[in-house]
Amino acid sequence: MKTIIKNNYKLFIYIGLIILLLLMVITNTKLANYKNKKIPEVKLKENVNKAKSFAIMIQNENGYEEYKNETWPNEEYKFKEAKCVDNNGALVDKALIYENNKVTLITNQTIYCTLYFDKKNIIDILRENDLNKTLSNEIVGGMYRYQGVGSKEAEDETHKFVNSNYICFGTKDKEECLSQEDKYMYRIIGVSEDNKLKLLKKNIIVDGDFKKIAKNQVYYLKDCGINGINCIWPETLLFKRLNGLTNGSVSGSGFDLNIGKTDGANTNIFLNSKNYPYLNSDSQWNNIIEDYNWPYGDIYIHEDTIINNENIYGIYNNGLTIYQIETGLLPTAKEEYINGNYELIKYSWNDYIKAKIGLMYLHDYFLAYDNFSGADWLGKCNNCLNNWIHNSNNGNENETSEWIITTSGVNQGSYYSIYEIHKLGYISAHELADNFYVRPVFYVKNDIQISGKGTIDNPFIINF
Repeated sequence: MKTIIKNNYKLFIYIGLIILLLLMVITNTKLANYKNKKIPEVKLKENVNKAKSFAIMIQNENGYEEYKNETWPNEEYKFKEAKCVDNNGALVDKALIYENNKVTLITNQTIYCTLYFDKKNIIDILRENDLNKTLSNEIVGGMYRYQGVGSKEAEDETHKFVNSNYICFGTKDKEECLSQEDKYMYRIIGVSEDNKLKLLKKNIIVDGDFKKIAKNQVYYLKDCGINGINCIWPETLLFKRLNGLTNGSVSGSGFDLNIGKTDGANTNIFLNSKNYPYLNSDSQWNNIIEDYNWPYGDIYIHEDTIINNENIYGIYNNGLTIYQIETGLLPTAKEEYINGNYELIKYSWNDYIKAKIGLMYLHDYFLAYDNFSGADWLGKCNNCLNNWIHNSNNGNENETSEWIITTSGVNQGSYYSIYEIHKLGYISAHELADNFYVRPVFYVKNDIQISGKGTIDNPFIINF
């Protein structure tokens, strides 16, 4: 009997050891599986209980501040990094992954993470909404530029439809902007490396009941001066009227070439004007327009030439070369009065005027299509009627030319002339007293934020 009990006792011990061993194997297997298991993804759009797991810091002017809302930061912010520590305060590397608007934690221990979100730069928002990829990837003529065509029908293998650079200026109300497009809608020519937007008014401005506006009252050299000094861009009536520098006491059509007199020479037509009260000198919108140093000068010659064994560049070039001329990086030529005669001399743009409002340059026009479009020997512009920036692709009547800043200068000692973008797309020169369309251009300071999609029905909205 004792032998049977003793044998049963041993059997129980053996069975117990086997059960204990099995429990250890099962436990270790579960721990191993848990160790490699990912915590489910947390989508950024969802409400989160972050009190015990992580903190969120958002960028402000002085660095970062704690974000205390129960939802993730909105679309004005982008995820920068996460820093995680364990219960002992030791840094835990690679415990958090951010990808495709989702956060995933990978850990087998209790950790505490701080997530950092930076304010998006303007160019980040522009690229997110640039579905056709028309904003250049590299700097082109001093900025990232929208390049392409003005309609879906005009697309080809290399030129896409530019339809994501619409922006409201003068109102933060999208519906107001859409209902008064002539007043508030602009287009983004490009953005500088330091996030300053260069805007072009989508629609032409008017002078009373007149859609065409003269550049200046006079153009003959007897009034402009021997070398045209009184007719350069800062001295023109149009420059002063755009920048709110007249007394605003008279309304009318500006210079009337047919009767040779001024009917509205003292009327402001953009800044400090009746049509655009949001641009009065004391307004917030006026204050976010950059005071910019606008270069100005002449390109008298058409084709490249040689002066004193040096290559001199003319207007029949592509946009990249024209940009270098219009910023003083390449020499061009002009006529100048020397010893009783006008002579063709080497000349570089090195004059600037500090002001808020300007017009397009010739390089803005060419580079809005691609890097290599330009005027050929016939004065034509390659496919420029397809160019998104051309007046005809912005809802305006296409019955006349449009003024730009670039001038031709003194012409054979007779008059002072300036270039314009013809309604057919090519470039030609005219007297300053002609009446053409005007679309103002200006730079916006980089301390703003934008929202929206940049389309014609959902344009970017400026917040400041």
